[in-house]
Amino acid sequence: MKTPIKMVSVDITARQNNANGMTRFRLEGSNDGTSWSMLRDSIPFVGATKTPQSFAVSSATAYRYLKMTALTGPTANTFLAEINVFTAKEK
Repeated sequence: MKTPIKMVSVDITARQNNANGMTRFRLEGSNDGTSWSMLRDSIPFVGATKTPQSFAVSSATAYRYLKMTALTGPTANTFLAEINVFTAKEK
């Protein structure tokens, strides 16, 4: 992202024509792209659904970069359709 933001949730949509992607993943945040902080670990993911799946994250810290790492799945590779980040409203 252009500047650090306080994320509240991340929506991930599986690829529509193949349900053999990841089944668990991790989310991490960073401000420099080198040092990463765990946002959520070992999150279950349902690849057979065509609707976005929403995953809440703590908005205590603002991050510029988001890294999603696939951990497990039925194949050695994975794929996604979209990742959307939702932010906390500034007061």
